[in-house]
Amino acid sequence: MRSHMLFKTENFLLIAVLVFAAVMRLWNIENWTFTNDELSAISRLQFDSWAEILENGIKANDAHPAGTQFFLYVWTSIFGTSEIAVRLPFVAFGLLSTFGIYQIGKIWVHKHAGIIAATLFAGLGFTITYSLLARPYALGILGVVWTLLFFSKLVKLNPKNSFISYLGFAASLSLCAYTHYFAGVVAVAIFALGFYFISKKQIKPYLSSGLFAFALYIPHISVFLHQFTKGGGGTPWLGAPEKDAILTFLNYAFNETWIIWGMLLAFVLIRALKFKGRLFTSIAILGFILFTLTFCIAYFYSIYKAPIFQYSVMVFGFIGLLFLIADISFFPETKAHVAQTVFLMGMLALTTFYWNDYRIESRFGTFEKIAQHLDEWSESKKDVQHLTSINSSRYLQYYLDQYESPAEFQNFKVSYNEAGSAALKKMVNVINAHKGQFLSYSKSTFPCRLEAKEIIKCSFPKEVDYFKGENCESTLYSIGADNSPYCYRKKLAIDEESKETYLCKNSFLWQDFGLSGEDKNYNLIVVGQAKLATLQESVIVVDIKRNGKALQYKGEIFWKGSDLRNFILETNQWGFCTAVVQLPKGLKNDDEISVYIYNPNKILIGLRNYEIKISSN
Repeated sequence: MRSHMLFKTENFLLIAVLVFAAVMRLWNIENWTFTNDELSAISRLQFDSWAEILENGIKANDAHPAGTQFFLYVWTSIFGTSEIAVRLPFVAFGLLSTFGIYQIGKIWVHKHAGIIAATLFAGLGFTITYSLLARPYALGILGVVWTLLFFSKLVKLNPKNSFISYLGFAASLSLCAYTHYFAGVVAVAIFALGFYFISKKQIKPYLSSGLFAFALYIPHISVFLHQFTKGGGGTPWLGAPEKDAILTFLNYAFNETWIIWGMLLAFVLIRALKFKGRLFTSIAILGFILFTLTFCIAYFYSIYKAPIFQYSVMVFGFIGLLFLIADISFFPETKAHVAQTVFLMGMLALTTFYWNDYRIESRFGTFEKIAQHLDEWSESKKDVQHLTSINSSRYLQYYLDQYESPAEFQNFKVSYNEAGSAALKKMVNVINAHKGQFLSYSKSTFPCRLEAKEIIKCSFPKEVDYFKGENCESTLYSIGADNSPYCYRKKLAIDEESKETYLCKNSFLWQDFGLSGEDKNYNLIVVGQAKLATLQESVIVVDIKRNGKALQYKGEIFWKGSDLRNFILETNQWGFCTAVVQLPKGLKNDDEISVYIYNPNKILIGLRNYEIKISSN
């Protein structure tokens, strides 16, 4: 009778955890707008055949395996492309993963350990996000969980119908590789580590399952080689990870609060001091290896080969860390375990949504709110011109179409490269040609030049309306006086109204700005007018010297510039130009900041109406 009651209690807890996982993913889902990557995937579904999807929707414009995109192609053709319709299957994948994690913990350790691991997966903002987005992560997580589940059955249970388990293991390995390359890395690691756990009589069927998984993946090898070659084996815009990358990731993964860490530590101490028995088992070691291996591959590959490290690739190995935590922190006694689970769910819900606001749009930016503002401004300001800096016009147009908005916009991808310079020139042409009173500028999830906003303010200085979200913003400008708050503002010495020169330099001590006691992020803005005798390299430069030597910042000499040719499009014609530089934190009073023109070809340059401004970033 007692074991029967325990069984009923555990089933009740499992159902509660699955309901908890569903609520955490479905709450307010209709208001969680699509992210940049989701809109990218949806925009790449507009083809009429599987072959076109593969060539134009995956090989040409994606860095992920084909599995999720093919799934979306079939799913959206039946159910449409609304937020709820697209995300519901990924919610289901997340719930299946939650159940699978419980089963793995139960097989290796104890059903209580399975409940704790599943609860952590169900309620952490990090795992909610990446098991909810309509991207490869949810299917990849499910593939990793199923790989571990079938592996667990083979190692720990010795199932009677082992053929099904070997087949499921092979299919799960292949699913990982077809959904996300890092899910494939984790799957290969599980397979390799398996040779330590399996018995001698299992070696042949185990090897056969691995070979069968590889055979299933053969059709995709050409896609992998194409993507790997085209991308140079990495994602250049990411940049190399910082030295404290593991600490910042763990802080993010556990809801960016010490409360979760303190709670888990308390669980471990109670487990060690109150309950007898082994503190950890082999699943803790396996989980630690999977997590550590995932991080090390992502980190060192990014340092020595090409950047790939970002939080999303860590989610697959993170499953291993959950098993480590659950193994050393679960309470074996039933009443204590029930209280532990309920308390854990409460704290996860509180820190995930109330304290840390893990809404999708608060983490990834939004295009819907930008569309709302463009629609509103188009209705109220008939002479407004809309400019944007986003990855693709189709992402914003998706929401404008939802609102049946008449708003039209021009998109300029003003990134920090040669293509961005060309886009900035086109943008300057549009600004100069616009004769209306209003102009708006919006950006979302695109790393655009800081000069874009400032060159707009040269002609439309007044901010009339403003929206800012996480990694996205929209501003409506008009003619009139500049009403932006600046920490410092001063005209530069250019000898009266204008000056024709080959060289020009202004220097300041950091203490001159009256900000010496501050340790914040500041932008230094230089703005004015120039004309060039010939369109050759001429750069507004900002550099900093400390004790007479060039300041070293993040291992490099601090030397930032903005080429006048991005703004001056014709010779001997006056035009606005600007440079915006993010100053390093921790400047000292006697650090010397210099603003000058780098003019290697000795071009005659006209300068007038220059000023320097500092704004809090």
